[in-house]
Amino acid sequence: MYPIAVQQLSRQCEQETVVRDEHGKEFKIGKDDIVQADVYSLHYSTNLWGPTDPGIFYPDRHITQQSQCAFLGFGLGPRQCIGMRFAMSILKLTLIRLLKEYTVVHSNKLEENWCLTDKRVITPQNCWIRLEARQ
Repeated sequence: MYPIAVQQLSRQCEQETVVRDEHGKEFKIGKDDIVQADVYSLHYSTNLWGPTDPGIFYPDRHITQQSQCAFLGFGLGPRQCIGMRFAMSILKLTLIRLLKEYTVVHSNKLEENWCLTDKRVITPQNCWIRLEARQ
């Protein structure tokens, strides 16, 4: 949701084509034209991630299968990041190992409303949890 490396994806059109927007308006794209997708806006689209505000943590939005084009943090197509599968596997394995060895417990410091700090990497402020070792 918060891309730091890829903000736009650019592709060159191999043949002339016509595309339509959600209102049916047609756009002609010529051969060799450059087309760019705005990744940041795509990640905040209520059409893809709604009806709840995409900026709000709402895990149930992932219950239904989204289009593979809904999240482009690693790019898309033949020029997609070659490390995507590796990165996703490492993230999943790390989470599995963490949850296997620890229980996530609410901290007394946990605040109802916390905000995100927009730096090089988006980080939450005042979001506290406690990990307890499993027996």
